[in-house]
Amino acid sequence: MTDFGRPIPVAPLLVDGTRGRYLRFVSLRLRNGTQDQTIKCTLTDLWNGTDIPETDNVGKGLTVNGFTLDAPGYPLRVENASLEGRVLAVLGNIAKNQSDTFLTLTIDATGADIYIYPRHASDATPQDFTALVDQGTISMFIAYITDA
Repeated sequence: MTDFGRPIPVAPLLVDGTRGRYLRFVSLRLRNGTQDQTIKCTLTDLWNGTDIPETDNVGKGLTVNGFTLDAPGYPLRVENASLEGRVLAVLGNIAKNQSDTFLTLTIDATGADIYIYPRHASDATPQDFTALVDQGTISMFIAYITDA
């Protein structure tokens, strides 16, 4: 990463008093997959994060290129093996929601993976990502802390 051609130093973040924590920012874009009942996932580094290029046809119950979609269509998991460092904590919010569903997200780090649960904003019922992206793109910003 550079700032006007100069490298930007990445300094350890003291979150819990432990040296060596790193703050990272990414955006995640979800679109309708080429095959039925699948999604396309693109993880883009915004600052100190990881890029995972567009991954098509992430289907229910499958892991494809670092993304796992559980059988009911939620949660979507970003596998720690595809990220730099071990994920310790995560926050996120919706940047764009072109579906017809009023959504909130529950995002957490479990076992060092990032789990993203879409929920209906009025009653918190889980929503199927494959159905949501049939209606349009969903994008989110994610900030996470890693141990290295």
